[in-house]
Amino acid sequence: MKPATSLPLIVFAALFALAPAHAQVPSILNYQGRITIGGTNFDGTGQFKFAFVNGDGSVVYWRN
Repeated sequence: MKPATSLPLIVFAALFALAPAHAQVPSILNYQGRITIGGTNFDGTGQFKFAFVNGDGSVVYWRN
């Protein structure tokens, strides 16, 4: 491939790579882990709230 013909391809690839990705948040999030209360594993039905926030918790990006 000649350098003159590959330049537009390289520019297009760079612009595509810099474009922000837009995706929908899934309606169901799977959780794997352990919930403890007072050092004892929780075994039962729970009602949980989840949120994606920034480091200090001042900005909420998503909540359910």
